[in-house]
Amino acid sequence: MRQGKRALGDQFAIAMHRPTCHLHLQSVRDGTMRFWPGKPNIHALGMQKYLRELSGVVWREQNNAYREGLNLQEETITECLLLQMARDLPKAGFRVRLFTREREKDTGADWVWYFLQGPCRIGFRVQAKKLYRRHDRRPGRTNQLMPGRYDGHVLKKGQTKTLIKRAGPNNPIYVFYNHDHVKNRQFFRQVSSGFKPPSFWGCSVASANFVERKKSRTLSVLHPGMRPLHELFQYGPGCGLANGLKLLDPDMETKMHDGDPDWVRLQENTTEMQSYLMAENLNGIAYFDANEVGEDFFVPR
Repeated sequence: MRQGKRALGDQFAIAMHRPTCHLHLQSVRDGTMRFWPGKPNIHALGMQKYLRELSGVVWREQNNAYREGLNLQEETITECLLLQMARDLPKAGFRVRLFTREREKDTGADWVWYFLQGPCRIGFRVQAKKLYRRHDRRPGRTNQLMPGRYDGHVLKKGQTKTLIKRAGPNNPIYVFYNHDHVKNRQFFRQVSSGFKPPSFWGCSVASANFVERKKSRTLSVLHPGMRPLHELFQYGPGCGLANGLKLLDPDMETKMHDGDPDWVRLQENTTEMQSYLMAENLNGIAYFDANEVGEDFFVPR
């Protein structure tokens, strides 16, 4: 990618085999607030604002990639997103550990995201889908943008049913990576919690049950069931993430872990962890321990 006078952060640095990511968070409005990897004042932001900033990076980097002729894939974006969180969140008191597959084949694309905070033990089986940029190339249409669609969500393969079935003690959700290179970009102009769109829609979430009910891959059909990622982290009595799930889908049965998941005991055994990932058809596991994080970090700001 070219490096030049660009107001919206640096690029993903993409290796040919596995991505290496250097995401720089920067204020969209005036550029006065800049967070460099390894030095961000994450605690001053709070969890929701941090995730809005991070979603904005995903939004802008997809737009930057399209301008440079690149088409970022779900796996690249997911790994970069989790790597950035692993760099940043320990500064707020999190303990973060990532486990990923070693082989490129024979495992699925799903991740398990597991969060621990006191008695709150909650996991998500996550499947990521990116919004595709599509053009109308019929004669006379001058290569116009078409309405948004998540083309990686192949309905005939029964992906959503499989995600729900394999979720086990985890809550099955979709994470959508969005941008404004679509005709119906107006869906991303909706305000969330009083904050100005659209960049916080860079990462949005929806319950797998909602996606299964809709049986569609179009933005217009799926958007009503989506919420920006930061809204999953609610503040209040009980487990904030469980409250966020209810906001996401009031009809969804929220699953909580009674104790440590099976894979926790495998953290120091690479061979057994790899066998576990393959047996569960997982791409990886992200473990977020927030027991040392102050409660004020989760207060919306």
